[in-house]
Amino acid sequence: MNIAPNAHNLQQRVDYALANLKQNAPDISARMSWHWTDIAMSNRMHRTAGLCNYWRKSDELRLQFSESAFQRLSEIDKTDTVIHELAHAICFRLNLDNGHGYHFKRICKLMGGSGHRCLKVEAGQVKRNLVKRWVLTRKSNPSKLAIYTRKEAEDYKHDYDDAVLLGVIQVDRNTKQLRWLSALTPEIRTVNPLEGMYEMMA
Repeated sequence: MNIAPNAHNLQQRVDYALANLKQNAPDISARMSWHWTDIAMSNRMHRTAGLCNYWRKSDELRLQFSESAFQRLSEIDKTDTVIHELAHAICFRLNLDNGHGYHFKRICKLMGGSGHRCLKVEAGQVKRNLVKRWVLTRKSNPSKLAIYTRKEAEDYKHDYDDAVLLGVIQVDRNTKQLRWLSALTPEIRTVNPLEGMYEMMA
């Protein structure tokens, strides 16, 4: 692999991830051939920590990582970001997930990563995993909340005739802080559906 020289130990982080993959999923590791165009740091990326490009016709992969973001990330987050982009590369090359689905998350975890969906950099700070979730309840049990992705929310409403959509929240999965993007009533905006026994589904 042609990894450009840098101050963030990309080679060590890549070697760590691929060693984990070989140990935990030798079948996947054996199917991969690592002939990169490059893996390098970029001074042009300011709003995302990493990027994976794949050109299927030439079977060419290019991974880039943000120099400005890596200067602010913890060592754990640097490695997790490298693993995140490597997982994309594996999924692209093996024609699995194009996004952040089941195969992507599984491969991330096999390489020692968290499997988190994204890490974005804005206004001098790192914001990890800002996600939207749809909050529902049932008229027969209004005190019990269900927190789902949009597709899961649609399935929930299909399964339960008395389902009510209370609103949509945005959650920072690092800090568990949230804000209501929309709500059925003003009173609902005072509710924190992540408190107590409530669980946010992936």
